Amino acid sequence: MSRCFKRLVELSGLPPIRLHDTRHLSATLALLGKADIKVVQERLGHSSRQITSDTYTSVLPQLLTAEAESTSAVVPRPRKARPAREAPQSRAQERGPEADDDGPDEGICRAA
Repeated sequence: MSRCFKRLVELSGLPPIRLHDTRHLSATLALLGKADIKVVQERLGHSSRQITSDTYTSVLPQLLTAEAESTSAVVPRPRKARPAREAPQSRAQERGPEADDDGPDEGICRAA
């Protein structure tokens, strides 16, 4: 089977690849395509997820990045506060020195 595969690769003009390499390629592409690692483990016949994970995630930094981003996406974050509208400069000047910005009436215009 390997000799036949080698001949087909030569005839195709593709770079040299061993038949066994297609096994790794298949697993790698499946994991990049977000296939469940348990499914890949069973297809490859590995005895545990750990073997599959150790073999393939170490060569695929994209998987680690994607995992970190998906985990980060579910972490609750405080809502961003909307920026307060600033009063126009002329309005602040209109209020004059008698305006008390430290009290509960801050930002309320006084009646003339």
